[in-house]
Amino acid sequence: MNKMNNQLARQPLYRQVEDAIRNDILSGKKPGDTLPPEPELARAFSVSLVTIRQALAELAKAKLIVRQRGRRTCVAEPPLSRKHVGVLLETDISTHGLSPYYLRFPKELRLALDQVGLRNRPYLGFRPQDIARRGLDCRDLIDDLGLNRISGIVRVGAENCEATRKMYADRGIPYLDERFLDDGRTDSASTILIRNALRYFQERNRTRLAILAWQDPSNSKGSSFSNLVKKEAAAFGFELDPRWMDFQANATMKGMGWERFRDLWLANQAKPDALIVWDDMLFPDCQTAMVNMGLQVPRDLDVVAFRSDAVEIAPAYPVYVGCMVLSELALRYARKMKQLLEGGECDSHWALPITWKMEGELPFGLSDMDDFEEPLILSKQQAT
Repeated sequence: MNKMNNQLARQPLYRQVEDAIRNDILSGKKPGDTLPPEPELARAFSVSLVTIRQALAELAKAKLIVRQRGRRTCVAEPPLSRKHVGVLLETDISTHGLSPYYLRFPKELRLALDQVGLRNRPYLGFRPQDIARRGLDCRDLIDDLGLNRISGIVRVGAENCEATRKMYADRGIPYLDERFLDDGRTDSASTILIRNALRYFQERNRTRLAILAWQDPSNSKGSSFSNLVKKEAAAFGFELDPRWMDFQANATMKGMGWERFRDLWLANQAKPDALIVWDDMLFPDCQTAMVNMGLQVPRDLDVVAFRSDAVEIAPAYPVYVGCMVLSELALRYARKMKQLLEGGECDSHWALPITWKMEGELPFGLSDMDDFEEPLILSKQQAT
C-alpha cells in the first residue's frame, strides 16, 4: 500500500486510512483474502496502532472485513441479501441516433427480474456504439464484482470479449447477453426473421433482394450475419447483387439511411424489388430517400422492416413490419437467469416474441392496384 500524502489530508487520520484500505479491497481483493497484520499496516501508513484499529473498526462496521481475535483480518463474504443481478448497458446512451431500444430494454429487464423475485441494479457505461469492444470498463460494476456483490449479469447487446466472459465464468457468475436468444434453437433468431421476410417477398412475387443493415465490426458474429442473409436469399431463389447488400449502414451516423439507400438504388441499371431494413433507426432516412427519388411503394419496391416496440417508424406507405415485444423478451431473460441461479427446468421451446403486421397506408392513386394484396399471415410455426 502506498503511504498517504499528508498535503491532501482533509479528514481525520483514521478516515484516510479507512478510505485507502477500502480502495485496496475494491481494486481486486476477494472474499477471504487476508489483510496485513495491524503493525505492518501501521508502518505502511506511518500511523499509530490506535489509528489502524479505528480504521479497521469502521470497515468491519460496514461489513467489508471480518475481524476475529487471534486470527488475521480478512475481506468479508457479503450476505446473499446484498447480492443482486447486474443489468449492464455499456453503450453510451447519449450517442446520436441510438435506438430507443437501448433506453427501454434495460428498464424492461429490471421489471422482469423484479417479477421473478431477483434483486437487480443497473450499470451504465460510456462506450460509443461504433468502437471496437474492449471488455468490461464500467467502474461501478468492476467495484461490485470485487466485493462479490454480483449474483448474475444480464447484458444489453452481446459481449464480444472472451476474456470478460471467462472472468464471469471463473467467478461462478451466470451471464446472459443476446446470444441467449439462440440457445437450444435449431435456427438462430436472425435466421427466423430473415426467412419470414423472404416468405413475404415470395408471396408478393419479388425476386431481387436488397438489404440495409449494420453489423458491428467488433462482433464475432458480424460476418456470419451477412453470410446468413446471402445463404438464405439464395436458398429462396432470390437474385443477389453485392451492390444491393450493404451491411455497413450505421444508424448513429447522421443521414446514413438516406445515403446508403441512394447508393444502393443507383448502383446498377437493374433495380431490386425487395428491401429489408434491419435497423429501426435507418428506416426514417430510407423513407425520405425513397420519397425524394420518386419511388412508389409497393409498386417499385416491397419493404420489410424490423423494430422493437420502443420505436414507432410510422411508414408513409405499406411496409411489412416485424416488431419485437420487449416486455416479453425481458421476461424470457429473467426466467432464464432465475433458472441459472436457482436451478430447475429450462424452457427451451419458447417462441421469439415478435409480431408481424402491415404498417402504413397505400399512397394516393394506388388503391386500385390489381397486383397489391395483403401479405400472407405467417402461421405460428413459421413465426417461431
